[in-house]
Amino acid sequence: MRRTVIASLCLLCCLGFHLPGRASGSLRSTFAATDTVTIHNSVRAYFDAICRMPIDSVIRRCDVLIQSPQDDGTRAAIAGLAYDYFANSPIMGIEAVAVHIADKWFLSKTLQWPYPETYPLLYTYAEFNRQSLVGRPAPALVLENEWGQKIDLRGNDGIGIIYFYDSQCATCAKETPLLTSLLNGYDGAEGITLYAVFTQSDRASWESYRREHFDRIANPRVIVHNLWDPEGESSFHLKYGVLSTPMMLMTDRDHRISGRKLDAEALAVLLERDGSFTARLFSLMDNLVENVGCDTLAVRDFCSAFERSAQGDSTLLRDSFLGIYNYLHGSEASDACASADWVARNHILGREDLWSEEVISQFEARCELFQKNLPGTCAADATLYNHRGKSVRLLSHKGKGGTVIFFNLVQCGRCQSYKQQLEALDDLLRKNKVKLVSVYVGPDKEEWLASIGNAPRSWRNLRAEWPDGDIYNLYDLSIVPRIYHIDRRGKVIARNISPKDLEAALKQTRL
Repeated sequence: MRRTVIASLCLLCCLGFHLPGRASGSLRSTFAATDTVTIHNSVRAYFDAICRMPIDSVIRRCDVLIQSPQDDGTRAAIAGLAYDYFANSPIMGIEAVAVHIADKWFLSKTLQWPYPETYPLLYTYAEFNRQSLVGRPAPALVLENEWGQKIDLRGNDGIGIIYFYDSQCATCAKETPLLTSLLNGYDGAEGITLYAVFTQSDRASWESYRREHFDRIANPRVIVHNLWDPEGESSFHLKYGVLSTPMMLMTDRDHRISGRKLDAEALAVLLERDGSFTARLFSLMDNLVENVGCDTLAVRDFCSAFERSAQGDSTLLRDSFLGIYNYLHGSEASDACASADWVARNHILGREDLWSEEVISQFEARCELFQKNLPGTCAADATLYNHRGKSVRLLSHKGKGGTVIFFNLVQCGRCQSYKQQLEALDDLLRKNKVKLVSVYVGPDKEEWLASIGNAPRSWRNLRAEWPDGDIYNLYDLSIVPRIYHIDRRGKVIARNISPKDLEAALKQTRL
C-alpha cells in the first residue's frame, strides 16, 4: 500500500492538473477522470495513513506534499484536497491541520483557492476555529452569571467544561440531560467546573432551562456557573467556534483545551482517560515526594525511568512529562518549582520530536520567568492599582521587617484557602513588622473590589492591569496562588512558598 500511495503521489505531481472552477464547498466532487479519481483516492489513502500521528507531524508531512510539485496549480489542488480531508475529519483536534493549510497556503495568498465563490467559507472556518484548537490556551472570556457577576471561563482549578447551548436547540435537548447525568455521577480525582453558557438573549427561557437542567447537578465535585451574553459583546462565537449548538469543550488545570466539539459520550471517555491517567501519575509523584522528596536529582531519576518505560511512545511521553511538570509547578514543596523548571528544560525545550513550536515557545517564556526574582536577587517592581484606581508601585510599601506578596484570584479555591491561612498569621506578620501585599491578577475589577472588604486592615490590596500589566512579564503567574517573601532591602528571601513555610520562617526570625 505504501509504495502504491507514493507512486500515485508522484504521478499526481507530474500530471500537474488543475481543479475545474465550479462553485462547490467540497473538493471531492471535482475529480471525474478515472485516472484522476485513482490518484485522488491514493492521496486520501496517504492522509488516512498519517492522520493518527501527532498534529505537528501531520502538518509537516502535508506541507512537504504540497510543496513537492513545480507548478502552483498542482500545489493548490493538493492543498485543497488536504484542507477538505482534515476539515471534514471526525478525529478530534485534526482540524488544526485544516486551519494551518488555510492560513499558510490560501489566506496568505501563497496559492489561489480554486473556488472564489466559497472563499468566505474558507475564511470563516479558519477564523472560527483557530483560537480554540486542542492543545492551545483557552481564549480569555468573561461572561455574566444570573446575578450579574463577572465570571472568567479560565477560573477553574481542575477540569473545566464549557458548554454552549440554546433552549430551542433540538440536539441540546438530547445532550443536556446526558451531560447533567454524567456530571452528577462523576467521582474523578480532579474537581470539575461547568461553565453552562446560554447563547440567546431571552432571560425567561434561560432561567427556565437552567432550573430544569443545571440546578439539578448536586455533585460536590462539580461547580456550576450559569452564564450568558445577551448583547453578544464578548465575541464568544468567534473565540470558541460556536457556529451551532451544542458546542462543548474541555480544558485542563492549566486552562488548555483538551477536547472540543464533544458530546456527553466523548466527554465521558476523556474524563475517564485523563482522570485515571492523571490520578495514577500524581499518585506516583506523591509517593516520590513522600519517600525521596522532589529535588532535581530525584525528579531526574524519575523522568529517566519514565522515558525508558515509554519505549518511544510519543503520546505517553508528552502526557507524562506535561503531567510531571504540572504536578511540580503547582506543588507547595519548596524545591518543586526548580524541579519543574528542570523538567521543562530537559524534556520539553529542544524536543521538537515531541512538542509543537507553540508549546516550546510557551515553555521558553516560562523558563525565562523562572530565572527572574531568584532568592538572593532584588525583587522586580511593577505598576499596580489600588482600590481608587491610582497607580502605585508594587514595592513602594515595604515593611520594616520585610514584605510578603500574595498573588491570587478571587474565584480560586486554593487562593481562598491560602488567604484564610495568611489571615491567621496576621498577628505574627505585624509583630515581625512584615507588610502583606495582596495582588489580584484576574480580569474582574468589580469582583476584586467587592472582595477586599473582608481582608485584614493591615493588608495592602492591589490589582494588576489584566491582561497587559507589566507584572505578568516579571513574575510567573501561570498558576496562583503564589507567595513571595522579601526582606526589608527588597531582596527575595523565598518564593512560591506555602503559608506554613512562611509561618515557620517568621517564627525562626523571631527566635
